[in-house]
Amino acid sequence: MTNNLTPYDTGERLEPHPYVQRDPQLTGARSMDDYGKVDFDNEESCTVFKLHAERDGEGYTLKIQDLSYTPLTVEVDSELVAVTPTETLRAKVKEAIAELRTEIERESADVFWEWKTALILVPGERHVRKQQLIMVHDTELNPASAKVGGWADGIRDTRID
Repeated sequence: MTNNLTPYDTGERLEPHPYVQRDPQLTGARSMDDYGKVDFDNEESCTVFKLHAERDGEGYTLKIQDLSYTPLTVEVDSELVAVTPTETLRAKVKEAIAELRTEIERESADVFWEWKTALILVPGERHVRKQQLIMVHDTELNPASAKVGGWADGIRDTRID
């Protein structure tokens, strides 16, 4: 018996898993929002990224959700168009998520990355806390800080050291 490992098995490439197959009977009833969405799993079958593309006026927008906190570089036609956030910023985002009050908040927090800024959106949890928006910065003048606030109580400025 031969053991031919694929690039998916070795971790060289992430394995795509479309939410909806060409034959809807293969995936069961899905919402219209699931069409075109793809999970990319690593060799351990953990989802690293979710992505989809949608029409945006005259063109398209590719939307990527990073679930692994691993560096991501986007290349279009051999040209670098996005760079990985700094390690300091990634560490501070992990720290901010770890300090959220409940496990549900920690698991449902969505992170939107830029080079020196990350935006963490935390859905509200009934009888615990309203929705939160956490903005984490990593700049030379301000090594790491966060603005934390809910929609009802305004935003407070917090330094993360």
